[in-house]
Amino acid sequence: MIVTGDKVIVSLVEEKKTLEGEVSSFDSERGLCEIKTGADSVEDFNNKAVVIYYADKMLTARVIEARGGEIRVEISGEERRSFFRVDDAFPIKIKKVKDKPLASRFLTYYAPSKLGSVSTEYYEDALMRTMQEINRKLDYLINTLILKEEGLLFEDVRPVNISASGMRLMLEEEAEVGDVVELKMVLPSTPPIALLTYGEVVRVQKREENGKILYETALRFTEMSEDIRDEIIQYTLKREREIIKNRKLKEAGG
Repeated sequence: MIVTGDKVIVSLVEEKKTLEGEVSSFDSERGLCEIKTGADSVEDFNNKAVVIYYADKMLTARVIEARGGEIRVEISGEERRSFFRVDDAFPIKIKKVKDKPLASRFLTYYAPSKLGSVSTEYYEDALMRTMQEINRKLDYLINTLILKEEGLLFEDVRPVNISASGMRLMLEEEAEVGDVVELKMVLPSTPPIALLTYGEVVRVQKREENGKILYETALRFTEMSEDIRDEIIQYTLKREREIIKNRKLKEAGG
């Protein structure tokens, strides 16, 4: 996740021209990013497709304004999905790690249906329905055991702000920028999806809530596989649709 203060390199797609700069502001909802370059002239970048390199990542965008040493870019639709953020609350288990993080992975197990190739007329058969119910119960038992083993079965629910690029949440202990943490979480999808991934601390702000000191901590996901990133993207999009639907129902009822 690109954040304010990131050092970036902006490169034109069709020409061999680059600019070095720093992100001065970023609007994740609209996908708008302002970059201060310090260059004398940036007009050649106006209305051009660019690639933005930051940390060990890259994203594509289009420059919508370039003047006075600053450029304003709009991140492409596909890239913006990674920055799409929603508020929610679900079980999360966090611990700091010192060794190099391993690859992210799913924790829960859902066996693919072995009945998919059977003709639909057989689904009405009582035996087939019984087999399906047994499969669902086995999945439930297996996943319950996995969640218990991973320490997530009775983990407290935490409010979070999450996207496919990172998350923001309140922690009781102060972390330092650059720390790497292991994250085990249960996304409230249907069915719920438990996964393990890693995050790098990019920002920490001290807060006081109800007389208690907490630390608002922003994390950038690292070592994340594409299948897990896609799962989070689908979850955030579905969650946003639910929020919009509930808001409309509330307005209609009010």
